[in-house]
Amino acid sequence: METAVRAVLAGVWLFVAWASAAAAADGRPMRIVSLNLCTDQILMMLVDPGRIAAVSYLSRNPDASVMAAEAAGLPVTHGLAEEILTLKPDLVIAGTFTTRPTVQLLQRLGYRVLVVPPAYGIDDIRRNVRRIAEAVREPGRGDALIADFDRQLAALAAPAPERGLVAATYYASNYTSGSATLADDLIRAAGFRNLAAEMGKRGTARLALEHLIWRAPDLVVLGRTRAAYRTVTAENLKHPALNAMLRRVPAVVVPDKLWICGTPHSLDVVARLAVQRRRILAARSPQ
Repeated sequence: METAVRAVLAGVWLFVAWASAAAAADGRPMRIVSLNLCTDQILMMLVDPGRIAAVSYLSRNPDASVMAAEAAGLPVTHGLAEEILTLKPDLVIAGTFTTRPTVQLLQRLGYRVLVVPPAYGIDDIRRNVRRIAEAVREPGRGDALIADFDRQLAALAAPAPERGLVAATYYASNYTSGSATLADDLIRAAGFRNLAAEMGKRGTARLALEHLIWRAPDLVVLGRTRAAYRTVTAENLKHPALNAMLRRVPAVVVPDKLWICGTPHSLDVVARLAVQRRRILAARSPQ
């Protein structure tokens, strides 16, 4: 029995060594597997499709991914170890909370695995782009992507909000985004103050409808149109009191997929909120 086990382990190590040899002569990984929706998108922005062995199945979901069209032509994985092994990757990229048993097994087997933390702010977007760019041996592309991101952000960014406009994110089940979130950073970059953060809420938290109405923000940011929800968890978005409020307070729908991941595509959030800021100020300015 022990002989059989040793033979199997020896075969696995040989397989890993053979897979590692598939990397380009200059050290660039040529069979990259991404297991996380957010790393999928950054990876697709940094390398040619021919170097991507697979991305996560979520990357093809247009409700979750802003790059579903780009992912449509790529193989996908559900994060199972047996799937990954057959792909013969020379680099695996995962998120901090992505399929931990698979990641740990791949690490024990000697595969090169890069674990990328979530982006909780704009600086994290830059850091994660650099992490992945270095791992795939494309530092130049990473630098160019960050430089373009910074140029666009500078063009969109509004003056730092002092006593200015207040925005509130409001989702199904009364959820909102407080401080220490990507949403908070993007809201402030667009020139708004974040109501949840000013109420002392941190991370993803609950915001009672009564408090939302009482605090009367200048803009309500929704993740979807209220009609798009089909579950009882979204009953708060159909409440008559909210409907009455939204008849006098501007609201904007920023699709959920733009909040899920911190990538250069997060600029779309800032752009949409900046448009609303200009409209609100224009409506209040003397004619």
